[in-house]
Amino acid sequence: ARPLGALAPPPTQPQPIMLSFRGAAALSAASLLARVLLAVGGWGEVLSGRVELSSPADSVLRLREGHALAAIGQSPYGGSMLHAPPLVLLLLGPLLAISTTVISLAATLPFIATDALAALALYGIARLSSSAITAAEPIIYKSPVNNKGGGGGGAGAAAAASENQEVGAAAAAVAAGASASATTTAAAAATAPMAVAALYLANPMSIASCVACSTAAMKTAAVLGACFGAVAGKPQLAGAGLAAAVYLGGIAPALLFAPLVLVLVHGPADMGRAERRVLAAAAQVVAGGGVAPTGGGVAPTAAAAARIKGGGGA
Repeated sequence: ARPLGALAPPPTQPQPIMLSFRGAAALSAASLLARVLLAVGGWGEVLSGRVELSSPADSVLRLREGHALAAIGQSPYGGSMLHAPPLVLLLLGPLLAISTTVISLAATLPFIATDALAALALYGIARLSSSAITAAEPIIYKSPVNNKGGGGGGAGAAAAASENQEVGAAAAAVAAGASASATTTAAAAATAPMAVAALYLANPMSIASCVACSTAAMKTAAVLGACFGAVAGKPQLAGAGLAAAVYLGGIAPALLFAPLVLVLVHGPADMGRAERRVLAAAAQVVAGGGVAPTGGGVAPTAAAAARIKGGGGA
């Protein structure tokens, strides 16, 4: 008899709390509105002095001082006070000069727009990454039929029919669980991109850093733009984002060059190809033949092919 335990449905696991698309959109809008309200309330000047949110390399106060020095004809880069690139000083300096006592809303708007662009890049990365999960097909379970019986007469046939019914019920329960899991996975994959963007915007540190007008948010947006360009298969966008990140944040973002190239070459859904080629080459070497590189991967040499055709003999 077939054991019924093999077809028993798996134990139910607690489902994660999913954020609906409308809820994620509302959270994103509320997060952007919170940035505007905090900027209007004058919290930018208070938060810009916090070392957790701003450093000398990306402080808006240094930008304001550098713009004041440039206005009187002195070089803002004469000492070690200003570390921001010249284009950042040229674009943000006039906005910071609107008010010398507090950081105005006009000076905060570029940073709010930068956070919105970073959230859009995160949304695109999550959407492209979850497309494979959405396209996955659910597993179909077939109910095995017990054809045993006949030798024991009517009693044997009745027992076999009863066992078939139990096996079919267990298989139906497994199929129902698989269908429910597939539905939940598809719903989560459809909602996840917007939820990722919403959680980034709703992060308290992200909100505080934006209101403090830290230029580190611009570097973050540039890095996320480069990652989105690589995942989307757009080398121009990936290169522009990486160049902007290097310009804003120094040489450290240049370390992303090799990973971005790998994603552009292989694609986010085909990163396992190299591992499969290595395993195939290793299998051929273990079988007794060498490997020779070809345009499409690895192929056995002539000696290895001869051994394969001859049944593995020398």
